[in-house]
Amino acid sequence: MGPHTDTPRSYLRYGPEVEQEQPHEAEDVAALREIFADLRAFAFEKHRHGLRDAHAKSHGVVRGTLRVHDDLPAELRQGLFAEPVERPVIIRFSTAPGDIVPDGVGTARGMAVKVLEVDGEKALPEAPDARTQDFLLVNHPTISSGDVHTYRRDQALLAKAARAPEPAQVATGVVLRAAAGAARAVGVDRTGGPAGQAMPHTHLLGETYWSQGVLRFGEHVAKVSAVPVSENLTELTGRRVPVGEPSALRDLTSEFFADQQGTWEVRVQLAVDLETTPVEDASVEWPEEVTPYRTVATITVEAQDSYSPARRVYVDDDLSFNPWHCLVEHQPLGSIQRVRRPVYDDSSRDRHGLNDRPIGEPESIDDLPD
Repeated sequence: MGPHTDTPRSYLRYGPEVEQEQPHEAEDVAALREIFADLRAFAFEKHRHGLRDAHAKSHGVVRGTLRVHDDLPAELRQGLFAEPVERPVIIRFSTAPGDIVPDGVGTARGMAVKVLEVDGEKALPEAPDARTQDFLLVNHPTISSGDVHTYRRDQALLAKAARAPEPAQVATGVVLRAAAGAARAVGVDRTGGPAGQAMPHTHLLGETYWSQGVLRFGEHVAKVSAVPVSENLTELTGRRVPVGEPSALRDLTSEFFADQQGTWEVRVQLAVDLETTPVEDASVEWPEEVTPYRTVATITVEAQDSYSPARRVYVDDDLSFNPWHCLVEHQPLGSIQRVRRPVYDDSSRDRHGLNDRPIGEPESIDDLPD
């Protein structure tokens, strides 16, 4: 697919009216804050250490460079991508549960990208001087909990499952992977379900990652993805990997970046209308035959130590990734994204308080230890 070769079309223009508050949304948000607070308390009692209430387990953290392409058409020259510049990035690879569980628990993987040296008005008024833009991506294009009400229902169920012994969680993962495979065989893909639902044991560096939720894209509305494009990464796509060791994914990530670089393309999919490309239902996959993903930037990561002790402590205890760490031109949209604002704030505040760490955004790439 050529990066910018789709035919001219009409794209949805951003305005406050693209969002619609959901029935009982405030009640659902309050309940979700309580659910996640209970999960954080449970994890702290288990580990005696404050954890994120989602994507708690890191598998690798790398520094890289994001280069915005210089031949973008007007509809793609928006926000962070308005000018063909290079900026440093910090990338954290993770898995979805809000607990440190063995990698044999098959679950969704995450790729969180923090772009540095980003000037401009920010979406969070309490952090107007932050110079960062975060994109939180998961290795499935949709989430079955597509609105705040179903998200509340699913997280309540997962909160109960999270208290099961680790061997039971691993066994449940095996069963869920088998069920997901059978569903895909008859044309039903349930692997994009709630965090914690079983995913295949494939190499996390060969995965494509998506925003799942919707965000403003300057004058437009979009979803975002990161796609591996260097040959050494695409060779890993779909490759099954052994996960007998509790931190097998960390070891695979460290082994790769010890002597190799990797390249990803950042792609965006622009909304066309609220029916075909809905904002308030993140369970709907936007049809690429109508509005394909189009490349706007390239991320390059050089060889490095992706799991040094100092780097691990900095990212797990000091750093926060939040979709609301963003330019106003990339404000998250939809009820799934709106609930993330208070939930992520709660999580960061609790984690930093429990670990006696200051809350703040990095000022330069030098803040990330070697």
